[in-house]
Amino acid sequence: MEVKQLGMVGLGRMGSNLVRRFVRAGGSSVVFDNSFDAAASLREELNASEDRVAVAAASTLQKLTEQLEAPRIIWVMVPAEVTGQVLEDLAPLLSSGDLVIDGGNSNWRLDKERAQQLSSHGVDFLDVGTSGGVWGLERGYCLMVGGPHSAVERAAPVLEVISPSPDSVGRTVGRQGPLSPAEHGWLHCGPNGAGHFVKMVLGAQRHRVRDDGRIRRGLQPVVQSNDL
Repeated sequence: MEVKQLGMVGLGRMGSNLVRRFVRAGGSSVVFDNSFDAAASLREELNASEDRVAVAAASTLQKLTEQLEAPRIIWVMVPAEVTGQVLEDLAPLLSSGDLVIDGGNSNWRLDKERAQQLSSHGVDFLDVGTSGGVWGLERGYCLMVGGPHSAVERAAPVLEVISPSPDSVGRTVGRQGPLSPAEHGWLHCGPNGAGHFVKMVLGAQRHRVRDDGRIRRGLQPVVQSNDL
């Protein structure tokens, strides 16, 4: 299954680069941001560089949904503290069969409830821990996915485009047969909440390595164990 169109809500550094990576692979996107200037700027940049109408800029969430072909796939990439409100605003604009992906750093404990709320509209929900920072545009993003298998299968073409190319590193010694999703840089970690949970653990490990260095230098660690 090929996914040709992706909606994007939130055009910070990572949201914008996710769109750039998707469009460079031949897809098209409808984008929305609280700053319409950010959406319009990305539209002009990518339509010029791709020499085609690759991106449309929406001034409201309703116009975003109206410009996407059904069934829609919409990626939400906003700060965790506003994700709940964005999903509430988006839900009544969606139709049965649509799919929403939360790629931000939401608390994994909230994902099951959000999935249930969207399910009442017939909408699937995936929580996707997204790792790659500003380097993800060129290298690809490592993606930790939580949600039902059917929704993951539907999103797989998007995940494969956004994640690192399988030929970007050598294959693990002893691996044979078709490439697994993990070798594409993304993994279905379990039900809703699992993606953000694994991303939290990844972040904790990264901070722990950093704090070990601080402790060795006699400095106070930044992350306390009860912060998790």
